[in-house]
Amino acid sequence: MSKFTLLSEKELNELTKLGFNRTPKFTDYAILTGCQGFKKDGETSKWLLSSNIQTNNAIVSKDGLILELGDSHIYPAAVDSEGKINFAEENMPFYGVRPVTKLTEDIARNAKIIYENSKTINLEYGEFPQNVTSEDLSTQLNEQIASYEFPDNVKRYLPIITYYNPENPVNYKIDRIKLPYKEYVIDENKFILMITSKDFLSVNSILNDKTKVIKDQNYWLEIKPIKWTYYKDMDLMISDNVLFTGEMSMDKIKDYAYFYEDTDIYKYLDETFSRNIIPSKKEPEKVISLKPHNNVVSMHISR
Repeated sequence: MSKFTLLSEKELNELTKLGFNRTPKFTDYAILTGCQGFKKDGETSKWLLSSNIQTNNAIVSKDGLILELGDSHIYPAAVDSEGKINFAEENMPFYGVRPVTKLTEDIARNAKIIYENSKTINLEYGEFPQNVTSEDLSTQLNEQIASYEFPDNVKRYLPIITYYNPENPVNYKIDRIKLPYKEYVIDENKFILMITSKDFLSVNSILNDKTKVIKDQNYWLEIKPIKWTYYKDMDLMISDNVLFTGEMSMDKIKDYAYFYEDTDIYKYLDETFSRNIIPSKKEPEKVISLKPHNNVVSMHISR
């Protein structure tokens, strides 16, 4: 199974020289799970990096801006909607995730190449809930669920959903859904149904179709192939979009040091996301074989 992680700050800077897009779109699934929720005036959406911003005795504002430097301290990092590396506050929600991986034989066998040049490959690999369906399709799906029967081996998605803590509105309760979202397969298309509550952090956020997230609403999301860009010289493959929200656990961290391996998102990517993206039914369109490229694995379609 492929191992997924997050970009480091160093990798991000190297990728930028190769034309990497630091300002991705957020999927509706990412927004609904909390990525863009609770946006303060002027606050920008951010996606996480695995590396640290090293400063010296930093004085950090309540908005997470590093104001002054001094003795060595380490802080988590994120990239804002302007593409700038910024401070990421510990144990706070609404930071997006763009999974990263090396190219593996499993990916090469199951990916679909969309476009390739001398430096990059645009491909589709795996599938994941992404954007909300149209209003007409949502109406049709709502009419079908009463008689829908799930198969015994139904696929389930286990998201990280961010809630308000009703007992303390200035804080958050970050929790995982105890009953995962089941996959609906209707007319050979795949969906999940997400129903918002008043405590969802995403309520009042804006989806990609420009509508506002409201409470107690059925949101049908279509499960679609994930789009990635593979950078050959760095042997790194990163999702084009922010796919979901994640939290950063500080439970094991002492003396203000931040280690990516101690975060919940590290465990989630490795144990949950890597399984969630495996399609419930394989329908390979092209066979892909592995060939070396400057001592780095590359992909070429077998003819």
